[in-house]
Amino acid sequence: MYYLRRINTQDIEGPYSIDYLRQMAKDGKLDGSDNLLNAETNEELTVSQLIDIPTSAPPNQAPPTATPPRPTSKVTPAQGAIIGLIIVASLCILPLLLMIPTASKILIQSTDMLEARDVLNQVRRATEAYCNDYDGFFPSGMGNRDEWTQQLSPYLPADVSLEFPNGDMVEANKNLDNLRMSSVIDPGQTVMFYVMPQEGTGEYAAVANVYGQVGLVPAKKMQKSIDSGIFNVPIER
Repeated sequence: MYYLRRINTQDIEGPYSIDYLRQMAKDGKLDGSDNLLNAETNEELTVSQLIDIPTSAPPNQAPPTATPPRPTSKVTPAQGAIIGLIIVASLCILPLLLMIPTASKILIQSTDMLEARDVLNQVRRATEAYCNDYDGFFPSGMGNRDEWTQQLSPYLPADVSLEFPNGDMVEANKNLDNLRMSSVIDPGQTVMFYVMPQEGTGEYAAVANVYGQVGLVPAKKMQKSIDSGIFNVPIER
């Protein structure tokens, strides 16, 4: 894992895995002069020393402009007005038709995650209470579900269940294991706890971040972050 400090700022990002940094470089989001700090050895090096930064391709020449074809028939003013009305009506109605199924899907998925968000809010409060009692440190067992659930159980209401009837369950960011809350560099994006939907059952996951926010993030982004060991996804809803 590496922390990232960009060449034009003193802000530190991360920690990021090497695979995630390579993807950032591939997407053109890194500069070869940006600095990296090994999270384990504190070794400093530049991005170009660790990752091959792709060189930018020369700009393509603009294609020659073509002369638009001349109309083969004339349109009367009355016909033009009718055509214009049809076009305007189509432009107004089409976005509404496209938005209706999308909005319905998001509403259904959000409704499915309402209970998960409520539970995560309870877990977030319990974690903050735990940190207050332990000098600001997260539970020492964040990497082991049995351990952190046992450590937080005295701070949780007795009727709160961390597992749901459909098979979803509350999971923790293992990178926060025995880490002090105030040392998290990007609390607004760093996931503390999350609930991933079962495969194919929803496009959104519910999360609680270190900053204290609870909301929804795209399930695909969350799964990619989990697979890369980053657990860093901004809340979108």
